Amino acid sequence: KLEGFEPKKFGKKHTFGGFIPLRPVEKTWGEKFVLVGDSAGLCDPVTYEGISNALKSGSIAANAIEAYLDKGHPLSLYEDMWKKELYEDINYAQKLQNLMYGHALSDKLADAVITMAASNKDVNTALRWLLNRKESRKTVYSMLMKNKFVLLRKLGLSTVRLLPRLI
Repeated sequence: KLEGFEPKKFGKKHTFGGFIPLRPVEKTWGEKFVLVGDSAGLCDPVTYEGISNALKSGSIAANAIEAYLDKGHPLSLYEDMWKKELYEDINYAQKLQNLMYGHALSDKLADAVITMAASNKDVNTALRWLLNRKESRKTVYSMLMKNKFVLLRKLGLSTVRLLPRLI
């Protein structure tokens, strides 16, 4: 048994798990520490995948810690460095997450986007890149937003509730 963790029971099975933050935490460094990966809230809000940003932030942390130990640079440099490298992608992934999840039209929107992907090359490409991360989240978001009015027409009047998420 892990100290401090209680198993959750689902049916007859027990599982251990923790909360995965979907936004970066407010401060990712302290006097003698830095937070990397999921502990810093650097997972992808669309896919909930975290290993790639954990590896990137770990490498950035190593460089910041080296600068701290060898040259006396402040550990706050770490936060500046990971934000320069990762923040834009996480920010656009959050925008995509707001479109995709957590509202009454999530399923209807997903169906409409998938239907559009069959006939719209840009939407098809954007969906592939959303999953394989071949391009940035900003590029995917921009490609989908170019087609937002077509999507709104496809969804009909019920889309009025979705407008704040699309604008």
